Amino acid sequence: MSRTARMQPSGKGARLGVLLGLALALSLVCALPAAAGEGTVSLRVCTYNVLRFQGWPEDVAREQLGTAASRRLAHFTDVFGGLDCDLLAIQEGGSQQWIDRLAANMGMEALFLPSPAEFPGGILSRHPIVEARPRQVAERSWEVPFSRTFGAALVDVAGRPIWVVNLHAHPNREDLREQEAHILADTLDELLAVAPSAIVMGDFNSEPGGPLHEVLVERGFVNAVEAAWGRTVSTVNSPEGGVSSASIDHIYLSADLAGHLVSARVVLKPGFMYPLMFGPDDWVHSDHLPVVAELEWVPAAASRQ
Repeated sequence: MSRTARMQPSGKGARLGVLLGLALALSLVCALPAAAGEGTVSLRVCTYNVLRFQGWPEDVAREQLGTAASRRLAHFTDVFGGLDCDLLAIQEGGSQQWIDRLAANMGMEALFLPSPAEFPGGILSRHPIVEARPRQVAERSWEVPFSRTFGAALVDVAGRPIWVVNLHAHPNREDLREQEAHILADTLDELLAVAPSAIVMGDFNSEPGGPLHEVLVERGFVNAVEAAWGRTVSTVNSPEGGVSSASIDHIYLSADLAGHLVSARVVLKPGFMYPLMFGPDDWVHSDHLPVVAELEWVPAAASRQ
């Protein structure tokens, strides 16, 4: 799409972008984290499809940000630093070198998740990663389950083992989504037998109600944004300005963690949300928006003191 075409939104699409953008902006203001008390463990988690660290719209971002790897790495180090999350699930994250360098810049541990196609991901953690379970790539293909990425890491959060599952589902083939749901179900059953706490997040490429979501709901998982607001909200920018109606990036919490949810939100700050009224030089970090959830709990040992 040309830049000229992007600057001429249709009336209907623009109105939808304005209304959704304003509604989500209100949620951003309201969903503020509560202050943690003494002895309380605080955990902020985030999922973000970063569009290969290129920026969006890609042609404008290329002109403004450039193509030098060092400059883009510095830019996205600042982006993730501003989110200030303890656990990050990244989709479309580029090479293992990119994930490792980003983690090193931020003082975090990293697990690279390979891709059968060209959209690998990663899990970054401020807490120790004690076990890694990336999905192995058996063949190079777009037409296999989790052709983007899938994998899990067991993280020690102040003595509490928590599985972090990062997934990027197929965008349109229902047969592959069904296969992905079976893989997720089998994986979760294995993981939860080791440790009962889990966070599943990523680009589901689907709204709640689909096969992947059903697997999670059947196992007692709770959609963080839906729990906080009574509904899901858009997680994708619109080329017409503001946000689209697509809610496809999600954070799910296992039942034992859901009760510790403090807040959840889609990040709509400048640089993340495409402006409602945009000019030829405007661009944002990605076509997707980050989803953030914050949890707090008092460790059992501390609660007995």
